[in-house]
Amino acid sequence: MMHLNKNLKLFDALGMRFDGYAYNMLLHRLSTIFEFLSNIPFIRDLPLVFADEEGFRFYAKIQDWWRFSKPFEPLTYKFLTSNTESSDIFLDVGAHIGLYTIRLAEEFQKIHRFEGLVFLIKEFIL
Repeated sequence: MMHLNKNLKLFDALGMRFDGYAYNMLLHRLSTIFEFLSNIPFIRDLPLVFADEEGFRFYAKIQDWWRFSKPFEPLTYKFLTSNTESSDIFLDVGAHIGLYTIRLAEEFQKIHRFEGLVFLIKEFIL
């Protein structure tokens, strides 16, 4: 519900009035569009900039839309942030588009990311 309230405040600040039902309908329609686009060859690989619920921006492909439709692995993120010290080093093995690398950059002294898929390595932007 916190995710919903934060976005409703953003829409309100932009002059867009949404109640909970209208907001959920908007999310459902956007999800339907992205799900459709992610099944079309060549379109699913088009890059977009997505933002998560905390405002972090990620360079990803259309087919990765579902990672940003709701908080991604919130328990894992909470565990990582609550069990760290500023002097720790974080290894993100299988970094993909950097969901943890970007979100945890301020929590650790150093972050090393590893990705085995070559096409993801060249698209990784920090």
